[in-house]
Amino acid sequence: MRQTTAKRLYLGIAEDDGVSMAILGDDQGNVIGRQLGRSFDYHRLGISAARYNLSKLVRSIPGIRETDRLHTVTLAMQPQYVYKFDKVMDLVNSVVYATNVRVHCFSEAAMRGMPGRSPEIMILTDTMGSVLGRDPTGTITRLVGGGGAMDIVNDALSRITREPCAYGVKELRDCLVGWWERPCRSRAHFVARAINELAEAGNPVALEVILRGANALIKGAVAMINQLGNTSPLIGLCGCVALGSQIAQKRFCEVVGLLYPRARIEPADHAPAKGAYLSSLVSSPISNWS
Repeated sequence: MRQTTAKRLYLGIAEDDGVSMAILGDDQGNVIGRQLGRSFDYHRLGISAARYNLSKLVRSIPGIRETDRLHTVTLAMQPQYVYKFDKVMDLVNSVVYATNVRVHCFSEAAMRGMPGRSPEIMILTDTMGSVLGRDPTGTITRLVGGGGAMDIVNDALSRITREPCAYGVKELRDCLVGWWERPCRSRAHFVARAINELAEAGNPVALEVILRGANALIKGAVAMINQLGNTSPLIGLCGCVALGSQIAQKRFCEVVGLLYPRARIEPADHAPAKGAYLSSLVSSPISNWS
């Protein structure tokens, strides 16, 4: 892939609870490549580890080359820490050539992650399951209630500990062999997908784990709908559980659809990173920590 004067390259990167995600696209809104990776939170990891993880994430994006110069890189990050912009800029520029570097609020980026749409609710499941909701004033709140990849992994571990000899537990344990050897939040979605495949193959224990995750997402969505007072929201589904599991997605859509017939439920794959990427296309600088 060669950058030309006709198309500029833009990169959106989101960091959430130990997991990062990135989307590379052009100036027309066309996605070129996407990738999941480890955290680049330098507060928690230190600069060296953050730089290594960010470099590994960016360099593994399909379609990117080491010689590419990016027009704008926008990072969507949680506001728990006070990030120094010069450190963020140095971190990015140590990994890629970028003309502009911006920082954006993670929650706002996630809610922008459905091009041409304005969701009131976003279900996130690549890490710990959580629900974002935007009220009519534009204020975004977040509820954490389970159903994400890490929740699926933790539930499976708990089930194995409680009933190690139950039917189907051996196969469930096999899904977690790599996790026990090297637990890492960025790998939780791989384990959750393996557990889901086991559930789809008919394993009763794995099926219970996935359905409990789906029920947790339903409870979170209902709580957010009640909080917003909006019974006809547009709900975006994002992450390996909400989108990657047909079992969880079907249960969620069926139950929420019955409870709120006017609710609309649509896919929002990689919403936080996509929102960061789309924010990169906006000419005005963005540094929003609300």
